[in-house]
Amino acid sequence: MLENHPDIEVHFGSFSKLAGKLERVSRFSRKRTPEARDIVFHTLQDPSYGETLANAGKVLDNIPHPPGLAGISHLCKDMQAFISPWTGEEHFALYQEMGSLIDEIDPAVVVLDTLFRPAIDATRDKNRQHAIITPNQIVDNFIGEQPYGGMFWKYPAISSGFEFPVPWRKMPENIILNFRFIYSVMKMPDLAAKKKFLREKGLRDPINFFGIYRDDVPWITVTAEGASIPVDYVPSNVTVTNPIVLSAAPAAEQDAALVDWLKKAPTV
Repeated sequence: MLENHPDIEVHFGSFSKLAGKLERVSRFSRKRTPEARDIVFHTLQDPSYGETLANAGKVLDNIPHPPGLAGISHLCKDMQAFISPWTGEEHFALYQEMGSLIDEIDPAVVVLDTLFRPAIDATRDKNRQHAIITPNQIVDNFIGEQPYGGMFWKYPAISSGFEFPVPWRKMPENIILNFRFIYSVMKMPDLAAKKKFLREKGLRDPINFFGIYRDDVPWITVTAEGASIPVDYVPSNVTVTNPIVLSAAPAAEQDAALVDWLKKAPTV
């Protein structure tokens, strides 16, 4: 967008660790299009999504779990944090901060990350034009929209480890895993308490896991033909692309040390 539409002003609200990457994107854009504008970065107050997960004890040492029925309880317990790890107070503070930024900038469109729930709530409560962008594949986001209840018998349940299409012998377990996951998302006690707190603060529909998709909101997702599970139905407002990257600068410019390491031996 910076290269092809240099007259557009791009604002980016996120946490401090992302500032350097956005500076690189701006530099790369100016190499291609000298008149391109710099991204205007707005630093949000910590903690970030990753920091909040770490503070809650969700780290690489304890997030992995066995596939299938052996690990579904672990997954469902962790989903409360994955959906929105911030406390009610932290969520509300970010909600207010994002709301103030939206009022100040008055953007033509707000592009939202599916994991940044405070920003989604702020944007929708202000009835602002917006779009959703996610690194997840179509099958991750729209498995429930597949015809004939395909999510239960055709497509592998989340963290099941099953092949696609689901073998006949695994269908009963796949159905159980899906119902277990859906029930847990609907009955999460920590999430319910946060929602109650946020509604009392005036938010209309906070942290609505099942309501994030709307058929009148553009949705941009990643899917690679031949490397992703194919789906039978894609909503008309969904744009499929591959890949989504911050910039296309040469690897040597982005990470010279990594390039030197790759030269030592053949890699895949």
